Amino acid sequence: MGLLVVTPWVDRCPRALILVTMALLCASLVALWWSRPHLSATVASVLVWGLALGAFPVLAQVMALRASPDTPSAAAPMSGTTFNIGITLGSAAGGLLLTTTTSTGLVVTSTAAVAVVLALSAVPRWLPADARRRR
Repeated sequence: MGLLVVTPWVDRCPRALILVTMALLCASLVALWWSRPHLSATVASVLVWGLALGAFPVLAQVMALRASPDTPSAAAPMSGTTFNIGITLGSAAGGLLLTTTTSTGLVVTSTAAVAVVLALSAVPRWLPADARRRR
């Protein structure tokens, strides 16, 4: 569903969409932590998280293509590989966290990680496609 929402604008403003997507991820994780006792709020938080996460692969792909316009054939495999490495490392880190802390610790750590990436991505020219596009 997230893919359907961002597709019409992905080529026009991918940086803004990535920032909005990460902000939605962060907000949904905060909401997930606060909504623990309420089933409907927890479900809504998970739905927002899924919507935002569903948009991210296509946004990452467009940013990869913009970051390497001279070698577009390398952008797709590099984006996919990077995404899979992130999934692998995130799963490993999540598994380690769950063995040493509670589910609350996992949500708090995930929220902090997404907030850091969001803050770094908001820095002008941090995303490589932004620097390339302005030249």
